[in-house]
Amino acid sequence: MAYEPLVARIDELSDAFKTGQIERRQFLKGLVGLGLTLPAVGLILAACNSAAATGTPAASAVAAGMDLTAMIAAAKAEGSIYQTGIPPEWVNYQAIFDLWKQQYGISIDGTTTEGEYSSGQELDSIKNTGKPDVGDVGISFAVQAKTDGLSAPYKNSHWTDIPDTAKDADGFWCCNYWGAQAFVVNTDAVKIPINDWKDLLDPSLKNAVGIDGDPTKANDSFFAVWSAAIANGGGIDNLQPGIDFMTQLQQSAT
Repeated sequence: MAYEPLVARIDELSDAFKTGQIERRQFLKGLVGLGLTLPAVGLILAACNSAAATGTPAASAVAAGMDLTAMIAAAKAEGSIYQTGIPPEWVNYQAIFDLWKQQYGISIDGTTTEGEYSSGQELDSIKNTGKPDVGDVGISFAVQAKTDGLSAPYKNSHWTDIPDTAKDADGFWCCNYWGAQAFVVNTDAVKIPINDWKDLLDPSLKNAVGIDGDPTKANDSFFAVWSAAIANGGGIDNLQPGIDFMTQLQQSAT
């Protein structure tokens, strides 16, 4: 790839600086001599100077508006990309991982340990460890991440194609896919037709109905409650009928 010589040279200078072979002044002069912007130089220097620095160089590069070549260089200097809540089996993610490694030569970490995290767990990981570079959270949690200062602004190359309702105006998040709420039924165990929410209250389904976790922590569970609200006389701004239905569903199982 065209950026490989640059990355190799940055790695060489970084290693020399970290092992004391060259001084800070020589390191900075070498980076500037490679044609890197001052934000890129600062980020790479931060990566070499302190393992406890807030945020990662690659993530900070996004916030600094760095061009792609410099961003790749900063990510290379960091060593890997740490992901949270991005399961390989979802939306062709594994193929995306493979293409990423092939195109950029940057390893991916966190998938095994945090790949199945819920949106709430992802935000907790960012708060508590500071390791994640990227996560896949539900839209309500993306808004929360911005409010809590956990995300950095970035507008991808297709930003103008994304509807305004599916992105943050300042670039702190955008939607990359969507899904429709549906009932998943094990027909080997469930012998009645499930066509509407009220069907879930049938006595034969005692202890046989569930959602995917805590609605305050998992976006798909929150949407289940929201969908139940809409189906039972509520709406976008009125979740109470959904909460009431889930309470009734829980009581029917006891």
